[in-house]
Amino acid sequence: MFDEKEKPIIPSILCEGKVAVTPMDKAIRYGGTMEITHTKDTRINTNRLQGIVNSVNEFYPNVKVGLPKTEDVWYGFRPCTPSGMPIIVEIRK
Repeated sequence: MFDEKEKPIIPSILCEGKVAVTPMDKAIRYGGTMEITHTKDTRINTNRLQGIVNSVNEFYPNVKVGLPKTEDVWYGFRPCTPSGMPIIVEIRK
């Protein structure tokens, strides 16, 4: 876990580690490594998960995050345009 004095308090993006850090009440969400693929294989890639853990521990050495249990990992599909850019439209009524 982490010492409350060391807990990140603002959302951050660890660009070099490709990890997003989001403080959420008493918890912290670490996320990253979007994978664009054609496959329907939804298994968790533990190498990518380990990369997130390693990045967090490198950037926040006092946090000491460990590899979570598979059932505690959230993952899922995200909508994305081919270019990665958002779609902005005006909706008129």
